[in-house]
Amino acid sequence: MSKKLGQVLVGILLILGLTSLPAQGALPPRVTWEYTDPGRQSYIGFLTLTPQGTILATRNGFHEPKVIELDRDGETVWEYGPIQANSAMPLPNGNILIADSGAPGFPLKPRIMEINRAGQVLWEHAFSHQGESPRLALPLAGNRYLVVLPDRVAEMDRSGKVYWQQDGLYYPVWAERLYNGNTLIVDRGFYGGKVLEVDRRGREVWTYGDYGVPGETRTLSRPVWATRLADGSTLISDRGKAQLLTVQDGEAEVTDHWQEVLSALPVADRWVALPGLSKGQMYLSLPLSGGRSVIWQVERRIETFLAGAPYRLQVAPVFLDGVLYGGARELLNLVGAEVTWQAETKELEISQGDRKGLVTVDSDRGLVDGEPVLLAPPKSLGGTTLLPLDFVRDYFGLDYSWDEEKRTLDLCP
Repeated sequence: MSKKLGQVLVGILLILGLTSLPAQGALPPRVTWEYTDPGRQSYIGFLTLTPQGTILATRNGFHEPKVIELDRDGETVWEYGPIQANSAMPLPNGNILIADSGAPGFPLKPRIMEINRAGQVLWEHAFSHQGESPRLALPLAGNRYLVVLPDRVAEMDRSGKVYWQQDGLYYPVWAERLYNGNTLIVDRGFYGGKVLEVDRRGREVWTYGDYGVPGETRTLSRPVWATRLADGSTLISDRGKAQLLTVQDGEAEVTDHWQEVLSALPVADRWVALPGLSKGQMYLSLPLSGGRSVIWQVERRIETFLAGAPYRLQVAPVFLDGVLYGGARELLNLVGAEVTWQAETKELEISQGDRKGLVTVDSDRGLVDGEPVLLAPPKSLGGTTLLPLDFVRDYFGLDYSWDEEKRTLDLCP
């Protein structure tokens, strides 16, 4: 991994250290971790991870707007507010860089500022009116900052002196400074969306997508994030199409998608969709239709084959704690086995001709033909019982080939 990409991952994305937690209720397929915000009139917006592995998030809305820091169990270990922050970034010195929208209450002052862990404002730069409310602030070298404003992206210092800016944008939401001195900008516009690289003179040297027109499906639909990878390709997270795209030489490939995750529960809107590149995961910040705001950790999609031919499983396989799992009923049906679920005891009874099996959710002990066996604990995820593929292979004959790097699974009954 390049130094630059490592800095992006540490400073910007939720990537490292989030271990898989027990499912909380019926989670959608591929969702392996959930944080639920307790506020009923608030939502989680921007997300980032500290070097210590905790989560910084902006909680906005009517109910106690704050910047909050969450540990691995979803407990709040630090907070700052009230503040309607658009972004909060950890700095190398342990302080927090905040882009403040300026609400709630007097003096309605949009600003960028640095605070310490005691909640003291170490410096701030206030903008003149609400129309300049910053959406994002990122640190640059020499006490300069890359600030995303409603219609432009600017490089400025703590006094507000502007050293460079890109004007003429419609709805910019993300920017990053590249090693060549250019700036990569995500301008979601109003209908489509455009990712562009501009030089110090403001010239576009690379673009992907367009701003679109009402009622037409475009190349992009509300992109929220992008980064330049070490091989020169550009990774784009598209919120509207629920896709992660890799663009190289003008050609785009869908690296991942999460449509089935969003369709499993009623989602009111989508705020953040950031990839954890080193973990093969996505992190989604969503308000659900019932009023609940959540953070979901989503496993990267596994491409499935059956005897070498593309095959779609109704329950997507997931890779949890180093173990490959799949939907129990679908997997066992492929080898002519039937399953019966005992809800009270959380036991799964398996029948394949004369062979009988019995396993229990969250238990590493089971029975096959009356003999005790050890297995990776079956799990309940999204209302479905998942079995480790090794267990199904070893005792019921479903062989498989798994490529972890490419995330491909070939089932061989």
